[in-house]
Amino acid sequence: MGQKPSTSSISYPLPFDKEMDASSILRGLEYVSRDLRRKREHVHLIVGGSSLSCLVYKSKTTCLGLNLIFVNPPSAKTLTTLTRSVARAQKLFNLSQNWVNTTLEASIPAEIRDNVIYQSLLQNDIVFSSEGLTLLALDHCFALKSTLDRLSRGSWDASLDSSVEILRRLVYISRGRPMTRGYIAHSHKTIQIPDNVLLRLNAEYEAQYGQRGIVGVNDDYLGWRREGLTWSAELEEYGQELAFSLSRSSTPDSQSSYLEDKPLPELPLRNRDTIQAIFDSPVQRGGEGFF
Repeated sequence: MGQKPSTSSISYPLPFDKEMDASSILRGLEYVSRDLRRKREHVHLIVGGSSLSCLVYKSKTTCLGLNLIFVNPPSAKTLTTLTRSVARAQKLFNLSQNWVNTTLEASIPAEIRDNVIYQSLLQNDIVFSSEGLTLLALDHCFALKSTLDRLSRGSWDASLDSSVEILRRLVYISRGRPMTRGYIAHSHKTIQIPDNVLLRLNAEYEAQYGQRGIVGVNDDYLGWRREGLTWSAELEEYGQELAFSLSRSSTPDSQSSYLEDKPLPELPLRNRDTIQAIFDSPVQRGGEGFF
């Protein structure tokens, strides 16, 4: 007698047995969607894992299966309809026996699972949408940090190439702007990524795409490679404090004293010699110095 699927599963716990291309997967999803529509059901799922490389990042032509998590717990009726439709689609389109599974849920720590689902909904990166079924991509920032965390621990199922793929999607969603160290650090704070891992990721991203994917990670290590110097939050706060102090001061002495207590930040090492040469050499005009 066969094993029945549990209320949290939409496929039997069988091993992955074949690679599937995107067109086969989409035909299977369309079939499942039509079944759900006939039953007047609509299911929202979040998909993550290697299937995104095939369906979203387009860096691979095949994948082993869809790793999913329900946005909301399904009713018993919905789960029954979904499970039967998945099984029929597997036979009709010669898909992997485990082509749809809910293993994604187990890969997300329980204490942040609700937040990951919420951030995935806010991100709204649609993988598949039809009248009975919608699949959204897993929050890319969580996927990036989770992959980098496994990579830093030497896990066999994580790779730098996968991290570069996810970072590229994040940069695309942000309209070409690189991610900042602060944004990555404050997203899903329970997962902390060392700076050296972010530096390695950015170096690989630059090597592949010719531009930075992450900024704000120990920029002094990167030789101050910037498109012009910009005011950081710390310098902005300092500027506001300085303006307030000067507005309250009425004598040059008080202003001078304040400036002495608040020196400007150090210049990049690369520019110091050039600036020093400007002060050491007379400015030339028509072959003669001013002095």
